[in-house]
Amino acid sequence: MCEILVRAFDSRMPTVEEWRARMSIAVTEANAFMAAHSEMPRIEANLIRIERYQAAKGSMRAVQKRERKSGKAQLKPAEREALLAEISSYEAAPLSEKDISELRTALEEVRRPDTSVIPSLLDFYRYHKSVLEVDSIKTDEEKRVELATADRRGCYKRGDPVGVFEDGHEWGREEGPPRFIVLRFIGMTAEEAVKYTEPEVEVITDRARLRPGESSRTERLTRRRYSIDLAGLESGATLTRAEFLSRLTDKAK
Repeated sequence: MCEILVRAFDSRMPTVEEWRARMSIAVTEANAFMAAHSEMPRIEANLIRIERYQAAKGSMRAVQKRERKSGKAQLKPAEREALLAEISSYEAAPLSEKDISELRTALEEVRRPDTSVIPSLLDFYRYHKSVLEVDSIKTDEEKRVELATADRRGCYKRGDPVGVFEDGHEWGREEGPPRFIVLRFIGMTAEEAVKYTEPEVEVITDRARLRPGESSRTERLTRRRYSIDLAGLESGATLTRAEFLSRLTDKAK
């Protein structure tokens, strides 16, 4: 015997209209943040400079180590010149102590007494920048498609099995009505039933849809592949294997 936690009602992504209303507030907040922190674009640019310099230095050290070991050149001339140009560009005009101090301040996170973390100033800046540069300029149709995809892939729907445990499992306070119900199955183990909590996926092999370097990719289509008809059932109801299977729908079919 096993128990399955099942979603009792649909969760959903916001509509385009709801999203626009939220974005209006977010854009106002982002503009206010940018006005109050006009130094952040320069600080971010300095961070990018020093990260590229450190990456180039690290790559050059690794290459030189391999060359000493093998006695052979490990880079094409153009690749070596690009690394050396990156290194010399920074070293010709390195960040000042003031620049580095600003960077440290912008990257500092604050840990609360409850161990949660307040993101850094740079994290806040990048979030607000994305609001202004990406999200706010999307058309309604672009956002409608994006929200519909996110809803299908990420939101539990009524009847979706969420988790499976052996009979007698102690469920948490939130793992019950009104969001969820618990069903008990006779003649089925948790090991057998866990497959019904898998997502519906698609294996992509079409080259036009693949990213560079990929031969295939698996994408989630829905949060759960299977759905249970909950009509007439209350939390704690017991079903036989046959009753359970008669209520089961495979969304992939």
